[in-house]
Amino acid sequence: MKKKPNWEKHKDMWEIEERENRAYVGLYEIVAEQLKEDKRQEAETYQNQLSENVLKPFFYAQEKAKLHHIIKHNTIMNEFVLIYPKDRHVILIPVRVTDEKGIVSVRYFVYLPEEKRMYKWTYFKPYVVANNVPDSHVNETLGQLTRWTFAYSTLDDESFWKQYVLVKELGGYKYLIPTD
Repeated sequence: MKKKPNWEKHKDMWEIEERENRAYVGLYEIVAEQLKEDKRQEAETYQNQLSENVLKPFFYAQEKAKLHHIIKHNTIMNEFVLIYPKDRHVILIPVRVTDEKGIVSVRYFVYLPEEKRMYKWTYFKPYVVANNVPDSHVNETLGQLTRWTFAYSTLDDESFWKQYVLVKELGGYKYLIPTD
């Protein structure tokens, strides 16, 4: 793979910063900074509540019942990674999973809050890892479908969600398999 020139890396950084600051253009800096902090804290609270009330119980139940070839799960980056649009109508969750053969892979799950239901996202095959998942794996995988990195607070590409996650076929979701 060809390395990006240095100016392209900076262009990406500026693009991310511009996107993340778009909602605050025209505001006093002190006001914008407070609004950003409020938004960050609200997102952190939401993520913590979802992790405690939905994700941890779900994955522990999967392990206990040995469902979906899940013997053990590990979060990526020491906590659940939640990827969602601003309205949070769909949440993509990459998780490191160990199966009954001891094979560790990154699998993707989707939680639909309105349905209060978890699904396996099957667009990508599980990514088998030897020891640790490189930080760039999720970025590279999703980068095949949309422009997103961990630097973005939300993934607001409506076509990504419609075409690759929530697309329906034959009366059901094409890439989502219910976990219950």
